[in-house]
Amino acid sequence: MKCLRSSRAYWVPERFFEPLEGGPLKGNKLSKDEFKRAIATYYQMMDWNDNGVPTEMKLAELDIDWVAEELKNRFSRARNKLQVWICLKGYLLERSQLR
Repeated sequence: MKCLRSSRAYWVPERFFEPLEGGPLKGNKLSKDEFKRAIATYYQMMDWNDNGVPTEMKLAELDIDWVAEELKNRFSRARNKLQVWICLKGYLLERSQLR
């Protein structure tokens, strides 16, 4: 799930930034800086932090603020983004089975 990847880690192939070869937008291209700004704007609009994780305020807004402390504990033990995703997925699965 890409939302858990940091904007620095979330990237696309270089071909994504090449000029379009055909169609009405032929020759147009997206710069890497524009792409970075778009990701930062998206994270901000979603009320996520720079790592793409919902802020505590967002969790409270969604009425799942109870998960914030557990996520902090699990994320602090994770050494990389894949481990963060595995921790989050496992935690949410555990919670869903308790309800």
